[in-house]
Amino acid sequence: MSATDATVRLARLDLGRATADPTVTTRRDALIRRGAVPDPAVREGARAILADVRARGAAAVREANARVGGGLSDGRLVVGARELVDARDRLPAEVRGGIETMVEHIRRFAETQRPATTRTTIAEGIEIERRWSPIARAGAYVPGGSAAYPSSLVMCAVPARVAGVGALIVASPAGPNGVVDPVLLGVAGLLEVDAVIVAGGAQAIGALAYGLPEDGIEPVDRIVGPGNAWVTAAKLEVFGDVGIDLPAGPSEVMVLADGTADPAHVAADLLSQAEHGPDSPAILVTADRSPEVRDRAAREDVVILHKPVKPAPLRAQLTRYSAIREAAE
Repeated sequence: MSATDATVRLARLDLGRATADPTVTTRRDALIRRGAVPDPAVREGARAILADVRARGAAAVREANARVGGGLSDGRLVVGARELVDARDRLPAEVRGGIETMVEHIRRFAETQRPATTRTTIAEGIEIERRWSPIARAGAYVPGGSAAYPSSLVMCAVPARVAGVGALIVASPAGPNGVVDPVLLGVAGLLEVDAVIVAGGAQAIGALAYGLPEDGIEPVDRIVGPGNAWVTAAKLEVFGDVGIDLPAGPSEVMVLADGTADPAHVAADLLSQAEHGPDSPAILVTADRSPEVRDRAAREDVVILHKPVKPAPLRAQLTRYSAIREAAE
């Protein structure tokens, strides 16, 4: 283990001391009292970007991509259905098999949630119907840039397909190299996505909400999917022009573990959320005073960081936001 790796440790906080030590309470509250609504400065910035996209369309999206990243290296904004099918056909067999299994599992679950239209006869000649109809066009934001999340695409797209949505447009940023993850594009092709807008943040939400006429993209009726503070702020701003799912806020996880827990599994659960972004807390809570779980979980985090899972952002996130909480009995 290198000296750099050795410095990656989860902070510790003894919740049993919260009453006697105000600093414990302050640190605890900083993690658990977090709202999903972004701060006013982000809201204002997102509002300005959206107004620009609404007024100038594709040119505004390209300029925003150039400022903050997330665009293709060739400047294109849209990957069409034909390219997505080609990407699907290039998926390695093992990867495609795993994705198809995931799709089937999510489809089975989504089918149990699909509501049925009902009709009630109130009196002779009077019937009341509650009708469920799929929307014509849906937009799904899929996080990207520093990492790719094909699973987020699957969890957005499969319920839309089960619901019978007409057109599905995805927005997701390219990586720092100006390329969209090929697996993400392949999954989009597998799920028969109509187009992928290559942009992130508020400009991507603006492109979904207001369309990109120059590229043949019409506005969607509803936008779903997770994202960072800028995505959340933009979704709140366009609500009313289009429907949204909810202001998701930063991803987070809290693992409850005792002495019987497998430290490797605990560490993997913490890391799977920590990789979502620098503001995604990963918290382990244990009432077990023995050091087995907490110490080994922290060490497992360091070991896992040797593997190709974007270690630099994870080190920063784990150092800043993650902690082991020692709960009172």
